[in-house]
Amino acid sequence: MSLENLTTQLQQTITAGIGHVVKINLTGDGIIILEADGNIHNNDKDADVTLTMTTDTLDGMLAGDIDPQMAFMSGKLQIDGDMSLALKLGDIFS
Repeated sequence: MSLENLTTQLQQTITAGIGHVVKINLTGDGIIILEADGNIHNNDKDADVTLTMTTDTLDGMLAGDIDPQMAFMSGKLQIDGDMSLALKLGDIFS
């Protein structure tokens, strides 16, 4: 799935702000920023937590085919920053 399609899918999934800035770094394909107020875009900025993964991993997580905790434990998902915030994001991917 393309960066644009994943961004659109997240915009449809996340309808309210999460109170923190989250960066999803899609290795080699770009970034998606989840703003504290719920705005979602592709303009890079500092974040409270950064999730690094491939587009295939994010696509699988959004589809429910890949469990975020298993992705982290298998190295498909790297987390930099506020780990407790990253754990709260699991609801987005379920």
